[in-house]
Amino acid sequence: MSIKVEDSKKRFPWGDKFLEQMRERLGPKIIVAFSSGKDAVAMAVELNRHFEELIPFCCYYVPGLRIMDEALSYYEDKLFKRPIIRAPHPVFIEWMAGFRYQTPEGARQIARMGLPETLSFRDIVNDLAEEHGIDRGVPYALGARAGEFFTRAVMCSKSGGLQSGKGQWWPIWQMNRAEVLATIEGAGLALSREYDLFHSSFCGLDFGFMSQIAKHEPEDWATIKLWFPLIEAELLRFERHRHEAKA
Repeated sequence: MSIKVEDSKKRFPWGDKFLEQMRERLGPKIIVAFSSGKDAVAMAVELNRHFEELIPFCCYYVPGLRIMDEALSYYEDKLFKRPIIRAPHPVFIEWMAGFRYQTPEGARQIARMGLPETLSFRDIVNDLAEEHGIDRGVPYALGARAGEFFTRAVMCSKSGGLQSGKGQWWPIWQMNRAEVLATIEGAGLALSREYDLFHSSFCGLDFGFMSQIAKHEPEDWATIKLWFPLIEAELLRFERHRHEAKA
C-alpha cells in the first residue's frame, strides 16, 4: 500500500494556508512541543512567522544531560528568545516506575517516591495552558511529518495536519527532509551537536544512543548511570548478541 504526501496535499491545507487557518482558530499564543531535532526546529521557524507567542516545552528522557541542555540553550537564544520549559517525558516516568536498569536498592527508593502511574503529554499541555491563560484541551503543535513514517502518512491522508484525536496539530506535515533542512539553513540556524553523534536528537536508552554517549560524552554517561545504575547491561546485551551472531 502506497500513500503519497502529494495526494494528501491536494485534499488538505498545508504550508502558509494551513498556518493562517490555525492562527485564526487558536489565536496569537500557542503551545509547542519541542525536541532539539530538525523537524521541531523547522516547525518553530515556520510558526514564528505566523504567531506572536510560542510557549515551547521539551520532555527529557534523562534529566540533566549536557548535550541536550546545550542544544536547548542554543535554541532558546537563537529561535525562541525565551526559556524552553523542561518536563519529564512520559517514557522517563514509565522507566523509573518500572525500575528500568535499577539496582534492588534503587528500586526500593523509587517505590517509596510514589511516582504517578501514568503521565501524558496532555497532562503537561493542560498544566501549561492553565499557567499561560490558554483553554485546557487546546491542541499543541508538534514537528511531525507525513513522509517520515507510514503511520503518519496514513493519519495525514485522513485529516491533513490537524490531528484532533491526538490533541495535536502538525504545522509542517507536508515537508520532506530536504525542505526541513533548507528551512533551518534559511533561518541561519544549525543542527544540535546530537546530530554529530546520533544523526537525530537524543530519545532513548537503546544501544545506538548509549554506545555513543559512553564513548564520547563521559559527563553525560555518568549522569545516565546515576539515574540508571545498571545501564551498562544495555551495552553488554548488544555485545553478547553480536558475539552470538558471529558464532
